[in-house]
Amino acid sequence: MISLLKRIQKARRPRCAALVVAAGSAQRMGGVNKLLLDLNGAPVLARTLSALQLAERVDEIVVAVREGDIQDTAELCKQYGITKCTRVVAGGADRVESALKAALAVRKGTALLAVHDGARPLVTPNLVNRVIAAAARTGAAAPAVMVKDTIKRTAEDGTVEETLDRSTLRAVQTPQVFQSDVLKAALQSARDGGFSATDDCSAVERLGKVVWLVEGEEENLKITTPLDLTIARAILERRKAEAARENAAQEPKKAASTRENAAQEPKKAASTRENAVREPKKAASKQGKPASGQTEAGMEQTREVSGLGEAASEQAEAQRTEGTGTGGREETP
Repeated sequence: MISLLKRIQKARRPRCAALVVAAGSAQRMGGVNKLLLDLNGAPVLARTLSALQLAERVDEIVVAVREGDIQDTAELCKQYGITKCTRVVAGGADRVESALKAALAVRKGTALLAVHDGARPLVTPNLVNRVIAAAARTGAAAPAVMVKDTIKRTAEDGTVEETLDRSTLRAVQTPQVFQSDVLKAALQSARDGGFSATDDCSAVERLGKVVWLVEGEEENLKITTPLDLTIARAILERRKAEAARENAAQEPKKAASTRENAAQEPKKAASTRENAVREPKKAASKQGKPASGQTEAGMEQTREVSGLGEAASEQAEAQRTEGTGTGGREETP
């Protein structure tokens, strides 16, 4: 029943493809492909794709990588069970071109496109699902968190021009989700107009479209520098420790349930033996007792015989009475 309801819900919601942009040059990582670096036992990109794989609202994944990384990325998807990945394509010279190439590679009938940074491996399936759900309602949505530091606008010489009100500022994350036709049009317009977008929202905003922000996650950081990688490793270690504590907390409940089941076993065995003893008695009772239909028929026959006997007795009594009244005297002619 539950699986049937899930299939019905899936059929009703809009189809969504996740576009993973992972074709960057990694200049701030010294030219090393940060997406293939080890992050607590798995490559950065593998962790990113695994989160999208677990997100229920993601139906398909298309990855845009550097041309020389296509084969390695395809093998990585097989190794880590990324079954939703349908295409690995060569990215472009910048983010706009890479996202557009991935968008043009999705399957037909896709209503929503979710663009996600390949370098955000700590994104959770819950956040992905929330942003996609918001975009299904509004047409364009992205996660964001409040800015903690004071932000200043500076001049070219480094002097402060303006201090911005941080209460109105947000740091935008990914995935950024849009209606498919809107995003494709925005990316094509940005490419043709030579507009360099650092995120996909700005390309959509450029067309005058409204983008809605939803609450993001502090841990959904983008790995850009070696320090980011160190922080990501620490976050994963903390998540692992929390999961271990949660499992340990569940052990007493599991043990209590096991003991309760064990305590019920003698009662179940006694009930089984009792039923086994009753079965021969039930069988014998069924063999010796006439069927209900037969009993009713027999009673009906008995009533009929009884009725005939009563009629015969009444007739004989009448004949005796008649004989007594006339047989003892002579009639005068």
